[in-house]
Amino acid sequence: MDRPAATSPKEKIINFALGLVPELLTDGLRGDHGGTSHLLLGPKGIGKTNTLRSLSVCLSLMHPDLIVIYIDYLNNAPAPSAHLREALLRRIPEASFPDDSLRVPMDVLMEQYAHYDLKALVIVDELDQVYRRDDNEHGRQILDELAFLGSNPHGSNVVIACGSSAVLPQLISRNGSHHETIREEYPLVKQCANLNGTKFPSFRVEE
Repeated sequence: MDRPAATSPKEKIINFALGLVPELLTDGLRGDHGGTSHLLLGPKGIGKTNTLRSLSVCLSLMHPDLIVIYIDYLNNAPAPSAHLREALLRRIPEASFPDDSLRVPMDVLMEQYAHYDLKALVIVDELDQVYRRDDNEHGRQILDELAFLGSNPHGSNVVIACGSSAVLPQLISRNGSHHETIREEYPLVKQCANLNGTKFPSFRVEE
């Protein structure tokens, strides 16, 4: 029997995220440079954050082999590599990195994920807040790493980036750097990585 179509924003978000998991777990994304990243858009107040937080917990229980990472950039959270490194070491304590640095290059980190056949779903919430940082090295690191994850050919990760700003697609493609009003509100757009809108296609959720 077919499931009834989702009607509420929360149902749409849940169905969208659940639909990405099977292909990730079955190596269906290996070699796919554009299918590993998605942009979830919706206005404030529809329950995006609560739904994504709850979903990250539920998915961890439903799929013990899947590493689920939820990052909220409304606060000054670490870059994705720090979360991925910590999760890897929890699963594989014997994993090692060059000179045991706390800041591991993303290519080295994802090669380790591929080596140990680990799969990660990375949920990045409030991404638009990163662009509000002016000339911020930490912000640029976050966006550099998301750009890498968006085209990672190992098939070991999926990224769901989420935000409330209507101009977020212009931020990730850096097209917003040509508009003075956007530059004033989101100054980091002037000097950051281009996440490439084709690699972070938008999925819009409305009330």
